[in-house]
Parts: sequence; C-alpha cells; structure tokens
Amino acid sequence: MAERFLGHTSTRDRVHSFSSLFYTRLSEGGWPQVKTWTKSLRQKELAGIFAKEVLFVPAHDSTTEHWWLALVICPWAACPAPGGCPALRQPFVAFLDSIDPRLSSCEVDSENLQVLLQAAAAADLRHQTALKLLREYLKKEWLDCFGEGAEEYCEESIQGISIEVPQQTNSTDCGIYVLEYARRLLDDPRLLEHLCTYQAAPAQLTLVPSGSAASLRKRWRKLGERLMADAIPRRRSIPTPARSAAASATRTRLQESFKESLALLDSHLPRLASQGACADRVLCFDSRFYGHLVKGELEKAHAISAECRKERAEGIFGRNLILVPCHDTESCHIWLALIVQPWAAVALNLGDDQPFIALLDLAPCQASSKEHHAGSWKLLKDYLMREWDECFGLTADYRAERVRELLLRTPEGRAAPRAVYGLLELANRLLDNSAALKYLCEHQEAPPELLAPLELQKWLKDKPDQLKAESNEVCFFSP
Repeated sequence: MAERFLGHTSTRDRVHSFSSLFYTRLSEGGWPQVKTWTKSLRQKELAGIFAKEVLFVPAHDSTTEHWWLALVICPWAACPAPGGCPALRQPFVAFLDSIDPRLSSCEVDSENLQVLLQAAAAADLRHQTALKLLREYLKKEWLDCFGEGAEEYCEESIQGISIEVPQQTNSTDCGIYVLEYARRLLDDPRLLEHLCTYQAAPAQLTLVPSGSAASLRKRWRKLGERLMADAIPRRRSIPTPARSAAASATRTRLQESFKESLALLDSHLPRLASQGACADRVLCFDSRFYGHLVKGELEKAHAISAECRKERAEGIFGRNLILVPCHDTESCHIWLALIVQPWAAVALNLGDDQPFIALLDLAPCQASSKEHHAGSWKLLKDYLMREWDECFGLTADYRAERVRELLLRTPEGRAAPRAVYGLLELANRLLDNSAALKYLCEHQEAPPELLAPLELQKWLKDKPDQLKAESNEVCFFSP
C-alpha cells in the first residue's frame, strides 16, 4: 500500500520503497537473499539505490510481531567525496517506531500493558540489529553496483537515530502507524527534507493522529481501497493537476541534467583528445555536430568539418579516429560514436584496413541495442559519403556500405550515477594508450582496457580541479 501511495507523490524520483518482505529476507539470509531485488531499479538508474536520497524499509520484529519503519537517508554519502572534500550530507538510518517509550511517554490500556512492555524492552535490540543488517547490505550492494575498484564504502559512518513519532496505545495498530508515518513524509516533501537535513522529526510528524484508533483504521481502509482501485490498469490514464505538475518537474530536472552532461562532455572530451598519446591522429567534434545531423542541417554539420580541411586538405579523412558525442533529446540519452579509419571505405583501397563506426553506450541494454542505434549509424554513414564529396568531389568512389557497424562491449553495471563520467573515463583509457587504439583498429572490438571495471573515483583524482568540483556536486546524485 505504501508503494501505491508513493506513485502518487512528487517525491517519487528521490525515494525508493522496499516491500514488506525485504527486511524479513535480509534478516534470514543476508545480502545473497535480496541481491536481485534492485535489478529493475538499476535498469532505470545506473547507480541503483545510491541514486536515491531516502530508502523506505518496512521492518517486522518476529519476536513481538511488531511492525516499524526504517529510513536509510543519503546512502551514497557513506563514500568519501573526491579529493577529500567534506560530504554535503551525513548518512544515517532513522527508526520510526510506534512502541519506543525511550523517546516519549504514551498512554497504555491496562489489558495491553504486558505486551507493550515486552515490545518496548526489545526496541533497542531491534534497532541495533536493523542497523547492522542495513550497514552490511549497503556495503555489499555498493560493491556489486560499482565494483571492487570503486572508492571504499564506509558503512561504519552510518549512524542509527531513533525519531520521535506518535506512539500507539494498543498492541494491534503498529502497521497503521507505519503507513501514517510514510504518508505524512511522502505527502509533503518539506517534511522529508527536514528529516534529511536536521536528523530529527519535523513538528508535523510528531502530531498524534486525530480521532480514535478505530477511526484511524477506518480512514486507512478507505485510502487503501482508493489506492488499490487507482492501481488497476486502465486503457487511458486520467491526468490530474498533481500528476501533471510532478511529471513536468521531473521532466525539467532531466532536461537540465541532460544539458549539463552534454556541456561536460563538450568541455573535457576535446581536452582528453588533445592530451592523449595519439593526439595527431584523433579528431573530436562537440555535441552540436550530431544535433545538426539529427535535425537535417547538413550545411551546418559540414561547416564544422570544413575547419579540419583548413589544417589538412584531406580533412577528417586524414585522421584514424573521430569522436562524436551523440544524444537523444527526447529520452535524455547520451552515448559516444567512434568513427575509425573513415578513409578506408574508398573504392580504390586495397589494404587490410577496415572502416567502422563503433558506439560506446553505458545505458541499460534496452536503450543500447543495435536496433536503437540504427539511426545513428545511418546518419554518420551519410555524412561520411557527403563529406568525401566535399573534400574530393568523387561521391561514387566512397563505399559507405563498407563501413561496419559495431556496438562495443562495456563494463556493465559499473557505470557512474551519471553515465557521462563513465564515457569520459572510457574515452580517456582509449586516448591515453596507443596500444588500445591500435587493438581497436586491428581487431574491431573493445580492447581489454575498456572492459576493466570503472574506477571513477580514482580517475577523477588525477583530473583537473574543474572536473573534480563538478563531479563533487553530481557524482552520487540521480538527475
């Protein structure tokens, strides 16, 4: 029911909610029992749960048959920031427990006194047990997500904090109180932000629910029925002002992040190309070039490559490698095209050199398939044929069909929260090692250097201060 409610809130992109079985399975068998539970999330977010600010974990104490709520706040912050910079947020686990007399007094029915005392005595034990389990889970999940080469995850820095919340007055309504805590936090983003920032409950969260326990159960029964009814698939969803506003805000954030990523790629990719071991054989376009091809603005695209002909008469065909940042504005998807040995497609070429266009894409498999990129290959092949004519006036001599189409293997599941950083690291590995570029040209497949796990944090420490500063702001956040 909490997951259904989450789908109707504006905080959806900041929060991930585990099911009520997650904590039980984690308690029984540790991380191996739940290691596949974030698979679908990783297909959407390369960083998985570490792209979220808050993780909702409904927890069940089998000893006392008691439900309570654990919130993992800023799980990504347990990794030291690049360059030793201070963390922007502190990671912690907040315990929202409706039977915890250590924080506040509560009125108790005499007939339920014994049951409540037993649960209260176990409060500290269950919180400490949960903290240990969640620390171990986050450590294993971090290594599985980013690999052994990633920055060390300091799970011991995650503290456990008991939050003052309304207490139940009987032994049966713990589940209702868990839902009420979650509803208040998800219904008002300001309450969630207050909890994350000050590590304490906002005033609205400490208010005792109005009415009797029976009326509270009745309200939740009606709300549950409505949420379940809304979850039934319909042929056409009916937009509401709240849903439209939330969708618009999410879209705006994605577009802003997309533009920032393109700017970052345009800024640093030419620098890596000019400082690499094969600088004289490499050419790098910016993202505007591919944008012109997509829009059909061929004159603008050829005007950009005309600058190359001022340096060399053969223009781009005098280079072994051309880097082209590619993007899909609609889906905010970014990848990198490598045009290798474009001159080898000429009809009179009798050598063994093979021209090909290889793509580097760190997106999930459904977005990085050959079918998805068919349009990119066609645009770039058409451009090469026209550019040959611009240079030599012999369109018929250029055989675009000879240009192979390749989708290079990448270290799957090891990308940074923003894929642009992973693309920059892979480009740096290729450009900084002449042997890697030679392997790519000769074997037409990803060299071993590209298949090693990404070591983003280590790589960033060797980059310019500007790149470090930008990465410190966005490296562990989801767009």
